[in-house]
Amino acid sequence: MTGPRILQPGEGRSFPMGPDPITVLVEPQATDGAFSILEAQISPGVPGPPPHVHTDGLHEFWYVLDGELDFLVGDATVRARRGAMAHVPPGTVHTFSNPGDAPARWLGVFRPGSGLAMIEEIAALFDASDEPDIERMMAVFAAHGVEVVGPPPG
Repeated sequence: MTGPRILQPGEGRSFPMGPDPITVLVEPQATDGAFSILEAQISPGVPGPPPHVHTDGLHEFWYVLDGELDFLVGDATVRARRGAMAHVPPGTVHTFSNPGDAPARWLGVFRPGSGLAMIEEIAALFDASDEPDIERMMAVFAAHGVEVVGPPPG
């Protein structure tokens, strides 16, 4: 575990996921792997991942900072606007997308913190066209205990 840390705006380790930035605010090693936190953006019309289930005990928490996200959780789709929070426990079918005409920004918390590794591996699969290699993405999902149960939203 590392000691206390304060990040100023614009600080934190960043990487792209397709056209959008992701900034890591709390690394898993800072919490002995208990959780990780990121700030991410998703461009308008980006479909998000296919509906999936985490079979490895991963909890996801989302807090919408700006814009709107559509969340499929279980069999219900809910529009989440600025200030909305979502908790997706393990074993729950879920996905998200940006239905709006502006970028959406959100904070994400993964418990355990290893959920961040999956995000980083998926981000690395995007090429210059912003289209991921689907076969390799499915292999990453499988390696991280993700069972895909449907096509991407939209």
